[in-house]
Amino acid sequence: QFLMEQTNSVSQNFMQKIKFSDSTDIELNFGSYVETKNRMFKARVLGYTIVPGFQAFNLKRLPVDQIFSDENTGAWGLFNMDEITSASDKYFAQNLNAAGYGMAKIPLGNFTLISGVRYEYNKQSLQGYVNLDSIHPEVVTKFFLPSFNATYNFNKKALLRAAYGKTLNRPEFREWSPFYFYDFEFRSGTYGSLFPSVIAPEGAILKVARVDNYDLRFEYYPTDQDYIHIGVFYKSFLDPIQQVILNSGGSDSRAFTFTNAKSAYVEGAELDMRKNLAFLDSSLNTTAFGNFNLVMNLSLMKSQLTFDTTVVINQSTVTPLQGQSPYVVNAGLYYQNDSIGFQASLLYNVFGPRLFLVGTLDYANIGELPRNSLDLTVSQNVLPCLAILFSAQNIFNQPVLLVQDTNRNGKFERNNSADINGDQEIMNYKTGAYYSIGIRFMPDLTKKKKTDAAN
Repeated sequence: QFLMEQTNSVSQNFMQKIKFSDSTDIELNFGSYVETKNRMFKARVLGYTIVPGFQAFNLKRLPVDQIFSDENTGAWGLFNMDEITSASDKYFAQNLNAAGYGMAKIPLGNFTLISGVRYEYNKQSLQGYVNLDSIHPEVVTKFFLPSFNATYNFNKKALLRAAYGKTLNRPEFREWSPFYFYDFEFRSGTYGSLFPSVIAPEGAILKVARVDNYDLRFEYYPTDQDYIHIGVFYKSFLDPIQQVILNSGGSDSRAFTFTNAKSAYVEGAELDMRKNLAFLDSSLNTTAFGNFNLVMNLSLMKSQLTFDTTVVINQSTVTPLQGQSPYVVNAGLYYQNDSIGFQASLLYNVFGPRLFLVGTLDYANIGELPRNSLDLTVSQNVLPCLAILFSAQNIFNQPVLLVQDTNRNGKFERNNSADINGDQEIMNYKTGAYYSIGIRFMPDLTKKKKTDAAN
């Protein structure tokens, strides 16, 4: 395969303060952004071919460990390696995004209002082939994206924040290009949306997904080092892009593609906190815990994805949003001692079972089960300009486990081997733990500047 992509961008931002009163300044921000992206993708497809006949009939039924042995390849009437690249194994794509924005920050006593709007013009183009027919679709979209943030300060330590913002999720080139590839791990083919399928018999251009984001959060800062945030949020999606299973056949004929669902939503609550552990020093009669900080984040969520029942064929019509877990927990313990130049962090993460692929009425959804991960990073200064670094990632090395909701109970669960009606394991593999050690050199350029100034 060959992939070349070039991205160029330019932006400019302006800020102006206007004195409204002796104690109030209104801040205005304006800016623009232009980005161009060009991609060229080509793939060569090599495979075994054989002349049809009685001999080919027999050879294709040999066991896997014998079928491509030396005596069965390399001569006429036997298996021969050949190139079967087609016109649809390459495509060219371009994207132009031009945007401008304006924003105002207005303090009104205990209130602070930040509001703005962003206008985006986007043109996405693609040139490729579906079978032997050339296609060259162009998609032009124009969106106004408003945002609003209002903050009320009860005092210097507590505030209430309400926010709204409209965002977009544009399809990737690979999601709507007419390129097909075979995934040997899943034993399945993956089609871009422009390939004809049961969902879109003539192929389809993916729509831009639009998202309305609502947030309400209470923030409390008891000290300079501590905080606690409690919030709720709601996200509404129109035309969300999802990867779906196409067929109702067995695993050998399973295929995936990308499509727009009708709508989706995510609602939830979040707790975010940071606590310095110096309060332990007094009870334990030490001074060590002041260098420790504990950071934690907990999110609880519910999501629902809905397909248009007048369009889908044999698809699941209501599921959780793809990739959205019902809960996510992050925790980190940080240590920093500037007197000896030592820093360390220990980070933990776990997520709830989540939808991996949207299934069909005959072939159930595939989900990913939770796994715990732990990362460690250590840094020690050995000289004022030299530090030794050590990191260990994914220490637990728990397996990535994909299961299929074969009992159709809407849950993804670990299968007890004695339960013949439990979820079926689709894939189980480990990504491996990763350890590294390195050296960081930080030259002190201020000394040279001082010497030059003295001279």
